[in-house]
Amino acid sequence: MDKKVISQIYKNNFGFPNQINWGHALFLSSVSTLTVYLIQQMFITSGYLFTTTSLAGFFLTNSLLTVLALLLPVATLFIETKTHPKNRIVDSIGDYTGLGPLLLALISGCALPLIKIPLHNLCAWIWLRMGNTVIFPTFFCVNDGVSILEKTLYYFTNTLIPAFGISFFFTGLLWACLPKDKKSKILKYFIIAFSFAVFSLNPTDFLGLFIVGIWLCFLREKANNAWAPLLALLCSGGMEFFVLRHVPSVDITMVQVYSDMNSTYVYSSAPALLAGVILLLSFIKPLTDFNSAYYSEYGYDQQEDKSISFKSGINLGLIVAVIIFIVLWVLLLKGGNE
Repeated sequence: MDKKVISQIYKNNFGFPNQINWGHALFLSSVSTLTVYLIQQMFITSGYLFTTTSLAGFFLTNSLLTVLALLLPVATLFIETKTHPKNRIVDSIGDYTGLGPLLLALISGCALPLIKIPLHNLCAWIWLRMGNTVIFPTFFCVNDGVSILEKTLYYFTNTLIPAFGISFFFTGLLWACLPKDKKSKILKYFIIAFSFAVFSLNPTDFLGLFIVGIWLCFLREKANNAWAPLLALLCSGGMEFFVLRHVPSVDITMVQVYSDMNSTYVYSSAPALLAGVILLLSFIKPLTDFNSAYYSEYGYDQQEDKSISFKSGINLGLIVAVIIFIVLWVLLLKGGNE
């Protein structure tokens, strides 16, 4: 095969594209995720002073994962687009549409733990009820600390750092790489939320994270910027400490089989989940009203970039990303993370 043809194939599928696409973004993220996974395995087999499931180890791996798999692709494509102005990657952060949507997004984060924790419990109960044993996430820590310092470090590691990566990558870069028209909204929401849940490599929280991802997309759309999802995640992580006092979460390090499961987890989860759903629904109308009021006053750019489409992201880069995440999930489900 001609070298020029090979070079062109590489550029179109793996090199910096002339037009940003979601397949390339996921490709960069998947390669970095695999890299961090291999680094984690190196720590596990090398017997360092701390384990990857300790708070110190989790801080290292989760910070590295956020920087390499989420923030680095955003920064890389941002720098690259200086030579390709048509990409308009700056638009991925969005516009400031007022303080109101940001405050509502922040407060809505209080409801997210009431969605995530009950679904964590119910999914764990169903999985163990089927006769299975607990599957640990690829990246997690055993957080049994009660001191303020340990809780602060856990919040910093599990919420603050990842929130920036999640917001800027999934509701920033990936959002900008997908079509803006209303007809594509459902598929756009699904791709982003599903990618977010797959990226977590967390079977027990998969459904809960998918729902959270849907809400983050809604905030991104109505506030028209990635700061709204960021504020919601920051509030959610802080609120989780309070919710856990009233809605106990299944500790997967202690509950290994169905006989270990206490019925309290199920009974407390149902009303908490209902309360969380009602709270989230109460934010839909005011956020929609803010969005409508802003664009009725300042107008809305109706010109869509036709070069941004779902089809443009279906390339070899996306296929490689899918293969990498399938391999990581197979290793996870088969106990490759132990």
